[in-house]
Amino acid sequence: MTVKIPENEQLIEKVLLILQKQLPPIDFLRFVATFNLGKGDYQAFKNQLQENETVESLCQKIDEYENKQNLKFKLLDVVALLEDLPQLGLYRGQVGTIVEVYEPTVFQVEFSDTSGRTYAIETLQEKQLMLLHHSPLEPEKLTANA
Repeated sequence: MTVKIPENEQLIEKVLLILQKQLPPIDFLRFVATFNLGKGDYQAFKNQLQENETVESLCQKIDEYENKQNLKFKLLDVVALLEDLPQLGLYRGQVGTIVEVYEPTVFQVEFSDTSGRTYAIETLQEKQLMLLHHSPLEPEKLTANA
């Protein structure tokens, strides 16, 4: 009996496909970039992975991933601060946008004025934030985010 050992490139490709399915899209691309994977040409490898993707299909994949995680807040959600944080110059009621999800309950929130100028970017806990809605909600969505 002989055992066939895959070449390094085959093994790397196999591992990358597993990671691509398991990690959030942004984390996967950061990993690939960090270790210069993809036969030394990250941009070509990224293009190969996404050659049949559209903005809509990538957004759908992100939505599917976020829905599987059952997150209370998602990337680009608009939130309000629930407590005063005077040491940060932020106060209850100020409105921000989720710009990064670090963990299921930890988010980077960007606070901007009405002209769009950022005046604070802070890492905050889920319990410090409230999701804001700009359209009517269905009853089941109200209880899901409570």
